[in-house]
Formats: sequence, structure tokens, C-alpha cells
Amino acid sequence: MTKTWNFGAGPAVMPKSVLIKAQKELVDYKGTGMSVMELSHRSKEFDDIINTAESNLRKLLNIPMNYKVLFLQGGATTQFSSIFLNLVGDDINRPCDYMVSGGWSDKAAAEAKRLGANVNYVFNTKAEGFRHIPPKSEWKLSPNASYLYYCDNETVHGVEFQEVPKVNCPVVCDMSSNILSRPFDVTKFDLIMAGAQKNIGPAGLTIVIIKDELIGTRLNPKVPCPILLNYKTHAANRSLYNTPPTFGIYMAGLVFEWLLSIGGVEAISAINTRKANRLYATINKYSNVYKAVVAEDCRSRMNVPFRIIDASGKPSKELEAAFLKGAIARNMVQLKGHRSVGGIRASIYNAMPEEGVEYLCKYMEEFARQKANNLVSENCPTYCPCCGESNSIPSFTHWILLCPKFEEFRQHFISFVDEIFINFSLIVHEKSLNIPDDKEEDFDDNINFYVLCLLLGGNAVFEILKIVSGERRRFINNIFQSPSNESSFPISYFVGLAEFLTNVMPIVIGNFYTMIDLYSVRPTVVKSVDVVTIRQRRNSDTDSNDNFHPHGVIFDEWEELEAFSSSNLIT
Repeated sequence: MTKTWNFGAGPAVMPKSVLIKAQKELVDYKGTGMSVMELSHRSKEFDDIINTAESNLRKLLNIPMNYKVLFLQGGATTQFSSIFLNLVGDDINRPCDYMVSGGWSDKAAAEAKRLGANVNYVFNTKAEGFRHIPPKSEWKLSPNASYLYYCDNETVHGVEFQEVPKVNCPVVCDMSSNILSRPFDVTKFDLIMAGAQKNIGPAGLTIVIIKDELIGTRLNPKVPCPILLNYKTHAANRSLYNTPPTFGIYMAGLVFEWLLSIGGVEAISAINTRKANRLYATINKYSNVYKAVVAEDCRSRMNVPFRIIDASGKPSKELEAAFLKGAIARNMVQLKGHRSVGGIRASIYNAMPEEGVEYLCKYMEEFARQKANNLVSENCPTYCPCCGESNSIPSFTHWILLCPKFEEFRQHFISFVDEIFINFSLIVHEKSLNIPDDKEEDFDDNINFYVLCLLLGGNAVFEILKIVSGERRRFINNIFQSPSNESSFPISYFVGLAEFLTNVMPIVIGNFYTMIDLYSVRPTVVKSVDVVTIRQRRNSDTDSNDNFHPHGVIFDEWEELEAFSSSNLIT
């Protein structure tokens, strides 16, 4: 079975061992002859399931007995209404304080306001794009608030609080996307709620942890609370007033068992810290490619949003599309940012192993090298005349490394470095290209010219083009204006490589090792080359920047090229 790395924000990845156990028990739960989904919620078997789940959650979070644990339905969004209706108190005009640090707390405040709450925005960073948490000196807390509401970790925008706000009113917290990811003191909160589909289990279950003294004591008769939104209803009936999400509770219980088996919240917190540090370090290392969108002091360890930027430093939808396409090809899914913000988002919840984050980071490094070496460019041709495919990468890159109709020649190209100083003609022999008969003479006459273009590239090719015939120059300049749709490889496209090199791949020798490495087509014929050292040497030796290109090595003399090749290529 193909391994898929699921970076989805929710429903999200679940521990493999949990899924395997659920699979084994799916048809026959503990000898009952029934699936968990078939058990009555009033049965002894399910009573054991829900009691064990609650007990284990209390162990994991050290929940005191003066708090109730409720297993509800409706998702965290339903709690936006429940919280206000249960905690509004006897004076509906008293302010309800909301800290709006992202899309979900914004929705929560809007729902409370819709129900009649006097919402006071302690802060609202929407105008700045939800990228930071303001300093406490800028908070506008009410002296007599009914409660303070905040979202500990914003799933969409990747903003996470690093401490619990200290206020003189009940503290209500949405922990949907970071509950169980790190230790915290439950007694600093009066109500905690969390949708299960991130760190707890499958979608459909919501957990509420509420202090006893708030249950049924702050209802306002002027704002009727529906019976299923009333916490007193569920607390009095042990979450069994009506049929609860039985399978979701069962799965949550398995996740709680898994967490206890690996050392609890403290152990998973250490793992989560390593994962987040690795991913953010990769983003920071390639800051010319990736840009973290959240201030460093409040970056989420669970949801990591970032953008892929172009040469001007602006987010590039084209590059992001290419990144996502490459990720899917490597079995990494759901990395696309939320529809409201775009970009890339990696959700690395408890169940995402360090191996998965490492796999993502390796791809990010690979993609960054690809971009740095001009293998992805917005300005180069993206039409392949060989197979007719339009691509988000340059057509030459597609053609030489990916084009399905060019596999035979590709094998010759991979051995190009090994063969180049032995026999030019073996590299692109006409039998490999199936060149039409009327093109053979033209091809044979010019093969050394083409290969020389491949070797020298950049300014050297420009100098060569200065001395070639006007007819050939016009031919080259017109190549990309009328792409060919011939089923066989068009010789004109290979001639056009010279022009392509002058604009997109100035130094093929300097970039060839990276090209091969990018697509994991690693031949044994190439040694690693310290291109940076050569660049520095060449830069210091040249009198004019016209003879130096920042993306590779310029060889002025054939002897220098030959010496370089003999020392860095296995022949």
C-alpha cells in the first residue's frame, strides 16, 4: 500500500496503531458479534467505552473532579452559540470579551454578537491579516466582562498563544487544534472546548471541559437556550441525553490510550516541538523561497502556514501550484492553504510522525534548490513541442526530464556527462531521436555546435550566436514563437536550446548536478562540485560582470573547461 502523508487541517491524520485496532474490532467488538457502530448507547459495552475515554482524558490533562467532561455533537462551531447562551449571565448588556486572533475567533465573536451579546473586542488583528498577538499593553479588557473568549490555536492562520491570559472573569478557550499537544493547567480555565477532528479523533465529536459552578448558573431567561445547547442537559445525563456520537467517542478513547502508551502529553509535546522546529528552520533557511506569515513569538506548532515567493519577494500562485503538484506526486496531500488565505499550510498534529515532517522538509529543500537554479521560472516557455503538454515548469526541464515521449533520449542525456569527452555523437545519436531523414544532414553538421552550447551556456553561447550565420540566428529566434506539434521530436527545438540557454539556464554545467538530483535520477557519473568556490574565484578574476553569471561558472578557455570536467566527472 502506498504511504500517504496527510497534512490536512481536519479531518486529520490519525495514529496508525489506532486505525489498525479499530479495523480489527470493527466487525466484532470484544466478542459481541456487533460493530461499535451497532452498539446501543445504553448498553454496558458502550458504558465502558465512554467511562474509559473520560477517565483516560482526565489522566492525560489532569482534570480535577470539579470539572465535567462532556462528549457532544455539532462541532466547535455549535459551541460559539452554546458559550454565550450558557454564560451570558443575568445582565445581557454586560460585555463579553473576545480576543480575535484569527478566522475562528472572529466567527465566534460574530455569532455571539448575532445572538445579542455586547461584544467587546479586546483586540482584533483582522486588518493586519491575523499575523500576530498584540502586546498586553494594547489589550482592551472590560472590568466587568461576563467572560473572556479566545482561541488558543488558530487553525487557518497559524497563530498560537504561548500563555493563558490572566483576567478577572471566566476564561473560555477553543482548543480544537492544539488540545493534547502540550501540557497546560486546566484550573486556569473555566471552559475548554475542542472539536475532535484534529488531535482527538474523527469528525463529529466535540469535547467540552467545564467547571461545575458554571453549569446552569448563568442562563438568561431573556435569551432562551435550546435544550441541546444547555450544558446542564448533558452534565445531568452523562452526555447520554440523546444518542451521542458513539463511534467518535470510541475512536477518541483509542487515541487517549495511544497517548498514554507513548508517555502522555509531556512526551508528545517534546515530539511536537521537534517537528515544528524542523519545519520552521527549513522555512527560515530558504527565506528567498519560503515566507512564514505569522510573527515568530506566536507561531503555531500544529498548523504552519507559509507562502512561496518569487524573485520580488511577493507570493507566487504559480510557484505554489507547482509546489503542491510536486507534493502530491510525492504522496503528500492536503498542503493547500485554507481557501480564505491561500498559500501552503502544513498541519502537523500529534499523529503526524517526525518521519512525515522530515519528508516534507526534504521536499521543501529540493524545491528551493530547484527554484534557485532557475528550473522554475515564470518567464520561460512552458509548452513542450514533443508531447504538447503545458507545464508550470520550463519546457526544457519538462522535455529533458519528464516528457513521456522522450524517455529513450533521456537515458542518453543522463549519461551525457560521462560520455561528453569521449564521443559527442553518442549523446544525441539520431537513432535515439528518430530524426526524420530530411533532418539527418542538418543534425549531423551541427551536433558539435549544439553540444558546445550545452557545455558552455550563458555568455559563451551569446558570443557563439554573434558569429553564426544570420539565417541560423533568425531560425533560433523564431523557434519559440511557433511551437511544433509534431509527434516525433522536432530537431528545431534542440537547435533552439541555444537560445533557451541564453535566457533561462546560463550555465548548464553548474546546474546539471542539481537538475539530476531534483528528480531523484541520480547517475553514478557525477561528482559533487564546489560551485560556490568556483563562482567566487571566477568573480574575483573577472574585470567585468558581463563575463560572470551569479547562477554558475563561466569558462573562457576550452582548456579550463576540460580541466574542470576531468576533475569533477567520472569518465
